[in-house]
Amino acid sequence: MLVYGGGVDNRPDLVRVLARGRLLAGNAPSVLEEVRNIKRLRAVCREESIPFPATWLPGDEGGTGPYGGGHDGAGGLLKKRSLSAAGAGVSIYEGGEISPGEYVQEFLAGTPFSISFIAHKKGVCVMGVSEQITGWPPLGGSGFSWNGNIAPFAAAGGEGSRLVETAVGYARVLSRRFGLVGFNGVDMMLEPGGTLKVLEINPRYSGSMELFGKCRGEEPFLLHVAAAMGETLPDGFAEPPGFDRYRARGIVYAQRHCAAPDTVSWLSRGRRDIPWTGDVFCPGEPVCTVYASDTERSACLETLAAEGQKVYSDLVGFQEGGT
Repeated sequence: MLVYGGGVDNRPDLVRVLARGRLLAGNAPSVLEEVRNIKRLRAVCREESIPFPATWLPGDEGGTGPYGGGHDGAGGLLKKRSLSAAGAGVSIYEGGEISPGEYVQEFLAGTPFSISFIAHKKGVCVMGVSEQITGWPPLGGSGFSWNGNIAPFAAAGGEGSRLVETAVGYARVLSRRFGLVGFNGVDMMLEPGGTLKVLEINPRYSGSMELFGKCRGEEPFLLHVAAAMGETLPDGFAEPPGFDRYRARGIVYAQRHCAAPDTVSWLSRGRRDIPWTGDVFCPGEPVCTVYASDTERSACLETLAAEGQKVYSDLVGFQEGGT
């Protein structure tokens, strides 16, 4: 059986090779090619009346209308790479030619969040919705870098329920149109006026899914395999148990050149994606993952920041007199 994670979804050619003679539990290479084609995603969202940022690809810079130009520039523009992850390759667009593999998109102000789900032949079994943490200095983030997620989604009351239902609806439509199966996520932006705009589809397991635990009482991986085998799962959103507390997951990025100390104890200290002892990091490279939990959102984020500071104090080069 073959199951792949982040980054590999950008290489459908590699998935095609690895899947030979194996059961592929996940989206097929042909699906990855479609999902990672920003022009195709733009077209599908337009056809389904799903809000999508104004986007320009090489060759259509002079177009007009909401999906091919006519942007007034009020919110600025971003340049992105078609194949990337965790906010890598995103920068302010200051004019000039768009190279193959790049595109320009309107900058959206608001709250970025993700819906995580298991797609199956009859719909989507939603694991949960989380707010994205991006460019967060306490964990070494800057610009558009992805620093993690916090769940549950903070919007409260009837407005929160409406937004979640809208996100679930978009997930259903996109799953049907692209033929998604198993673990998937859709990144969206909640604009100040309440509009949800789809940014991209992550057609595989994503880090934010760690925040949700069991899905409808079942292990998510077993449901993922069941969906890949063609089984029908429950449809819709069911908030996982244990959400009387906020949960957060954060990626700690190196802030300067440094090295990992003896990391044998890091696992017992609640850290994950742990580096080997002596690993060297350049500024901006991920060091490890930290976690936090609290009944209050602000306290949860404070704890997450504190966990990041503990990592920095351990790294060789951050200590006073370190090398």
